Amino acid sequence: MFEDFDLFHENIISIRIDVSPMSEDPLTSYIKNGSERCQLALTDRSYRTKHQRESKDNAVVQINFELGALGDAVLRLALTQILYHEGREKLIEERARYESDRVLVERVAPYYRLRDVLYDDTNKDKMHGYDYFEYSGDGDHPQKFLATAMEALLGAYFLDHRESISEVIPIVRNWMSVIDKDYVCIDTERSTGGDDRSLPIEERKCSIIEIAAIKVVDGRPEEKYWDVQLIPGRCFDSYALDVLHRDPDRYAKGKDPETALAELIKFVGHLPVLGCDFVDKDLYYINEHLECFKHDKWKPDVIELQNRCGKTKLEYMCQRFGISFIQTHSAIDDARVTVECFESLNSKGV
Repeated sequence: MFEDFDLFHENIISIRIDVSPMSEDPLTSYIKNGSERCQLALTDRSYRTKHQRESKDNAVVQINFELGALGDAVLRLALTQILYHEGREKLIEERARYESDRVLVERVAPYYRLRDVLYDDTNKDKMHGYDYFEYSGDGDHPQKFLATAMEALLGAYFLDHRESISEVIPIVRNWMSVIDKDYVCIDTERSTGGDDRSLPIEERKCSIIEIAAIKVVDGRPEEKYWDVQLIPGRCFDSYALDVLHRDPDRYAKGKDPETALAELIKFVGHLPVLGCDFVDKDLYYINEHLECFKHDKWKPDVIELQNRCGKTKLEYMCQRFGISFIQTHSAIDDARVTVECFESLNSKGV
């Protein structure tokens, strides 16, 4: 089907706009040049429906569905190869973070200004930015047409470049850097060193007392910080009082934990969450608190610094990158240092 391309596109290609993103990569040039397969990749099913209906000879306009299926497979293979050679310890989880439809719609498609170059008949005036849904007259339809188009572009590029996965790798690496550019780094401090997780939840002692979050969007950090009250019935142990937190009254004046966590989750939104060892430490205690308040578990996309740098402490990561680190037992200080380490990794292409 890729050889027979409908003539409807010939009347449109001449008015296409410049789609240069922040830094040009091979796919940007490919979109500009507008090969036959590239045009096919950019053709949504709504365009076919309208123009097949309006055409006098009822000609069939080809759409990008098959190219999207190919591009999905190519993307998975490229991601697997990249992550494997980088030594990522949680390969499947890491790959899922880069290939989801939501990430393609909300992060990658805007980078290429894909909404402006797509052949479609959707109502663009009703689109709110790069929403995950296609808006039409009869309600919302999760057609994910931007994600399909991104995958189809990758499939078309693959076919037009000798079906070589090595030709696709630089494009996928660029997508990964775009996805990693915006995130929220989270760190927590707690009232004890930990709990016996085999205990019933009402018998555990550990309680979050500090939450720090740093949102990084387009390189601009925005900090949020919460002092959090102890969950009722829990207390500071001697270690926490002597070494970590010498002023329990400070936390008694903080926000109640249910409110603090609701504000945190709203602050994060759909962005991925960065932490030093976020899943094993901070996310566990956040979800343990949510369970106390009868809420569902929080399941954000996660970037774990230790998965990139090996199982080592934050202070040793700082030594590796020449970053000053003083153990303050402060959530906001640790979050800032974690961001510095992560940005150092990204700047080195790791």
